Amino acid sequence: MKIEFRKLQNLFFLIFCVVLMTNCGTEDAINQQQINETTKINEAKIWFIKYQSENKFYYKFENQSYDWDNASVEILENESSAIVVPVVDKNKMENYRGNKVLYLYPLEDKKNFETTLYELLPTAESLSEQNSTKDLTNFDGYIIAWNLERGFIESTKFEKSASIATVSREEIQSKKVIDNSSKMVPDPPAASYCLGDVILCNDYKNNGGGYDGNGYVYYVNSGVGYSSGGYAGSYFNSSHGSGGGGSGITAPTPAQIIDALTGKAKCIFEKLKNSSSGFESAIKKFDGEFTVSHLKLTINNSLDANVYGITKPPVNYVTEVQFDNTKLGTLSDLGAATVFAHEIIHAEIFRKMLSAAQRGTLNSKTPQEQIALVNSLKDNFPGLYDYYEKRWKPTWNHEMMASHYRSTIADIIQQFDNKRLPRSTYEAVAWLGLGKLDTNITTIAWDNLSAEQKTATTKLINEHFYKGPSNCN
Repeated sequence: MKIEFRKLQNLFFLIFCVVLMTNCGTEDAINQQQINETTKINEAKIWFIKYQSENKFYYKFENQSYDWDNASVEILENESSAIVVPVVDKNKMENYRGNKVLYLYPLEDKKNFETTLYELLPTAESLSEQNSTKDLTNFDGYIIAWNLERGFIESTKFEKSASIATVSREEIQSKKVIDNSSKMVPDPPAASYCLGDVILCNDYKNNGGGYDGNGYVYYVNSGVGYSSGGYAGSYFNSSHGSGGGGSGITAPTPAQIIDALTGKAKCIFEKLKNSSSGFESAIKKFDGEFTVSHLKLTINNSLDANVYGITKPPVNYVTEVQFDNTKLGTLSDLGAATVFAHEIIHAEIFRKMLSAAQRGTLNSKTPQEQIALVNSLKDNFPGLYDYYEKRWKPTWNHEMMASHYRSTIADIIQQFDNKRLPRSTYEAVAWLGLGKLDTNITTIAWDNLSAEQKTATTKLINEHFYKGPSNCN
C-alpha cells in the first residue's frame, strides 16, 4: 500500500514538474514576444521622429502628437505586421466623435516604413469612443485614409462594417456657416455627379460657428465606379498608396531616360546636356532614384505642319517627347535648342501632375480620382493648380509657360549658345510657341505686350530661330 502511495506521489510530482516547465516555457515565449514587439515599436518611433523632422506635414496634422506609450504591433490579414500608434489631436472640435490612428507599414528593407493616418468617424453614438481599429464589428461610419504630407487619399462609408460608398473631397474657398451638428448649411457646390450627405467639415477650426476659409468638406458619392462589399477591418491591410519614406510614388521600373533620338535631334540633345545646367537639371528629374515618370525621347518625322516637337500625356509612367528631325533641319541650332527646352518644360509639368495624381496616367477613371488630383495639385503645386483648375482653358499649359517659364527657356538657350547674343534676343526667341498658338489663338501674356514689343519680338524670332549657325546635322 505504501509502495502504491509512493508511486502516486511520484506521478503527481512528475505532472507538477511538467506543468511548471510548460508554464515557464509559455511565460518565456510571451516575454520574448513582448521584447520583440517593443523593439519593433522603438525602431518605428526612431524612424518616424526622423521622418517627421525632415518633411513638412499637411497643415491639418501640424498640431498633433503621437502616443507611442500605447503603440502596438498588429498582425494583418496577409500575415504581415504594422505598427499602430494612437494620435492625439489638440485642435479637434468639442462635438467631434471620431479618432485618428497612425499605421506604419514596414518596407522590404525592414528599415523604412510607409505611413497612413486613418480617421474613424462613427455615425452611431454607441461608437463615439471608438479607440481601436481591431474591433470594427457592426461599424457604421466613415474611414478616411490620409497622407501625412499631401493630405486626403481616399475614404469609404460603412454600414454594419460593409463598405457601401466612396467619399469625395471638396475644398471650400468662401466663408460658410456651420451648424452645431457639423453639417454645412448651404447647398454643396455643383458637380457633374450626384453628391450625398456631408460627413465632415471645417478642418477643426471652429470660429464661433463660422468658417475661416481654410477647410474642406467631404461628400458621400453616389457610388460611381465603385464596387461595394468590402469589410471595414480589411481597410488597414495596406497603406492605400500613401508613400511615407519621403519618396511618394515612383515609376514601377528603374528610373530611366529612354533616348531614341537620331540626327540633329540627338546632336542638340547632347549639346544641351553638356552646356546648359538648367537643361541638365530638368533632365535629371526624370533620372533619379525617386522619379515618378520616365522620359522617352523619340523621332516622329510626320508631325503636323509647323510642329517641331510634341509632348504626349504620360502613359504607364512614361512621358514621351517626339521630335521631327525633318523640320528641325530647317532651324538654326538655337531654334532647335529652343524646341527642346520648350518640350522638356511640358514634360516637367506632366511629371509634377503625375506626382500629384499618385498614378501612372493623368486620365481619371472616376470623379473621385479627378477630385483627388485637383486637391493634390492645390496642396503641392499651387501655381500649377491655378492654371489647371482656376484659370482653366484648353491652352492652360502654354498660358502658364508664357507667364512663368520664358526666363527659364531663355536661360537654357543662352547657355547653349554660349551667350553669343544679347540677353534680350534669347528672351525674344523664348516666345516661340508661347505667343501665337494657332490661328486667332494667343496667350494672355502675349496679348499684354504692346504692338511695338510684338513686332520687335517677331523680328528677332525670324532672325535667330530660323536663321543662324547650324552645326548639328
